[in-house]
Amino acid sequence: MNHHRRTDESGASAVEYALIMTLIAMAVVLSVAFFGTTTAGLFDKPCNAVVDAGSTC
Repeated sequence: MNHHRRTDESGASAVEYALIMTLIAMAVVLSVAFFGTTTAGLFDKPCNAVVDAGSTC
């Protein structure tokens, strides 16, 4: 029996790119969820200084 392997690997690279993009998207969502509330407090002090100077944030 002569078995021929399929040599077209373009589908595999598309799947790999989709997996990479999914992992990046998950990392972004988790980072925003984890650091979002923590970093929100960092902007309070500069914003209050701007408001005290007579402007708005």
